[in-house]
Amino acid sequence: NYIVTIDYDRQIIKMDSLHKEVLDLKKIIAFHYTNEGNLPEVILTSSNGRKLMAYFDTGSQGVLKFSERLFSELLEENTLKIYSKGFYYGYVFEGFKTYSIENLSYKNVSFKLKNLSYYHDNEDKISLGYSFLKDYVSVWDFKNKVITLYK
Repeated sequence: NYIVTIDYDRQIIKMDSLHKEVLDLKKIIAFHYTNEGNLPEVILTSSNGRKLMAYFDTGSQGVLKFSERLFSELLEENTLKIYSKGFYYGYVFEGFKTYSIENLSYKNVSFKLKNLSYYHDNEDKISLGYSFLKDYVSVWDFKNKVITLYK
């Protein structure tokens, strides 16, 4: 029944009650998740109304696991962008492709996912990892199945 707070900037993970310094931050979004798999899952919505399954994974950089069909459709819709100069774990690599998904939302809060990797997989899911979580202080309430992001 712990509340886990992860602050990438300060390189801190705390496992107890909510900390005062978090309460001083602005609450950006609260993701109410399910546990259909082993990791917390949420449904995101693209700007054209497409529903996309995503899951939180602190051990991942952030990955698009899409079928070729979904990958092509998102490119055509201009929702998915490809960058040939990749930024990966703090380093810039020439010729290393990264991907971003523009104009996503969850409960009317808009955001974008950037610096993602991609591999073909018929799962059609997005891993919300370091590239997304690093911009926030995240509070993981496992008892109530809520991940809240603060800035």
